[in-house]
Amino acid sequence: MDKKQTLSRDEKVNIIRRIVKDNPICMMATNLKKTPFSAYPMTTLDVIDKGDLIFFTSKKAAPYEEIEKDNSVQLLYANQNKQEYLSVFAHATHILDNKILDKLWTPTMNNWIEGKHDPNLVILSVSIVSADYWISENIASGESGFINLQNYGDTEHEAAQKEWE
Repeated sequence: MDKKQTLSRDEKVNIIRRIVKDNPICMMATNLKKTPFSAYPMTTLDVIDKGDLIFFTSKKAAPYEEIEKDNSVQLLYANQNKQEYLSVFAHATHILDNKILDKLWTPTMNNWIEGKHDPNLVILSVSIVSADYWISENIASGESGFINLQNYGDTEHEAAQKEWE
């Protein structure tokens, strides 16, 4: 069943949240205008109510430098066991917010970042423009759709800031 654009914003965000929750690891593609584009494994830490996705990275990491030049990103999620797939086109912004940091930090992040107070630690807020998803436990009853989260009234990342206030 193709759900297309008949869903409310909350229903669209819930589809994204459900797929990402089951499989938070994605490939984040940057340099989308370049061939080949760059791609990095990233862990999604949160999906906020308006649909922004939250990640941590380091100022020393290539994704940070590339997003500084062009903030367009493509996120690719795949959960082979559940046959759920998600492709997200979005705009990433670096934000500094101790509330987000305090809420989402876990000690396992020390594997990639030199501690919670590392001056190179940055939060990426990724604002979804559009997404395509496929959920197909079997071909006959599979679900797919296109999600457009652009033009819902909030300025880019305003929703992310509100969520943490």
